[in-house]
Amino acid sequence: MPTSNGTVDLKAILPRGGDQEGAFEELSFLLFAREYRTQGVPMRRQGAGGDGGLEGTIADAEGKALVGLQAKFFDDKFDSTQWRGLDQSIHTALEDNVGDFGLREIVVTLPRTLTQRQAEKWTSRCANWTAESKRMGYAHDITRTPHRDRSRRKAAHISS
Repeated sequence: MPTSNGTVDLKAILPRGGDQEGAFEELSFLLFAREYRTQGVPMRRQGAGGDGGLEGTIADAEGKALVGLQAKFFDDKFDSTQWRGLDQSIHTALEDNVGDFGLREIVVTLPRTLTQRQAEKWTSRCANWTAESKRMGYAHDITRTPHRDRSRRKAAHISS
């Protein structure tokens, strides 16, 4: 995974549980849990279609999701099919957590640096996710938030 210039090539992650996607999701969750653990209890969700749109959450003492993680291992291309998959995952996460409205942030991890065009699309998607959350009754906005390594991690925040 390390390259000659000292960076980590996440597209070269070793398979876990049979594939690179599973390894990327697990690594993303471990880093997510470490960064957000002061806000609640890290809880891993697993299962294709059974994770409620999130690989994991930071939950409060009652088990209500406060922060969610969505990891997308788009290693080759990032076009309309991948954007639709990400949209569906965010929609599912919002829909599955609408009952308690506790979800305030969704962190999205990608193993790539976004191009200028993709970054513009990202901003547009965040606006769409915000509008969708408002229609569902969330009182918060989804906004793009930079993290320490903006080239590898992007976050969509549902914040007050």
